Amino acid sequence: MRVDPNFMREGYHKTAPNGEQVVRADLMTTHAQAYGELFASRDRRNQVSSSQLRAFYGDVKALEQKIKQGGPDAFEKFYYLVKMLKSKASYVQGKRSGGRVSEAFRDYIHTCVDAIETEDDFKAFLKFFESTVGFYYGAGGERIA
Repeated sequence: MRVDPNFMREGYHKTAPNGEQVVRADLMTTHAQAYGELFASRDRRNQVSSSQLRAFYGDVKALEQKIKQGGPDAFEKFYYLVKMLKSKASYVQGKRSGGRVSEAFRDYIHTCVDAIETEDDFKAFLKFFESTVGFYYGAGGERIA
């Protein structure tokens, strides 16, 4: 399955027939599957090691907890940490030694973070990332050390 580099052009949400804003289902299926499979591929230019993916996912989940426990306006208070995920992805990708994170993963994180403007966007990103991780392991990503 091929990835669409413009997958976030429409943001995390769409307008349902009743006028309500809902998370785009195609993110959780088509796009998450495409990226999960890409990161699990044998092509070293695109793959991500399972330890690096778990570590990055853990960082995102820790940020979620910080926001949940931060009281009123916690998202606004910690919004800068959401945006810092881009620098973390760039740092890990740019390292010459250690774990493997591809440019494709860095670009994925950058694109996702750029689209986060609200707490609802952040929650949708969490689910999208979780779905991507699931497809990664479904595609055999755990074999990438």
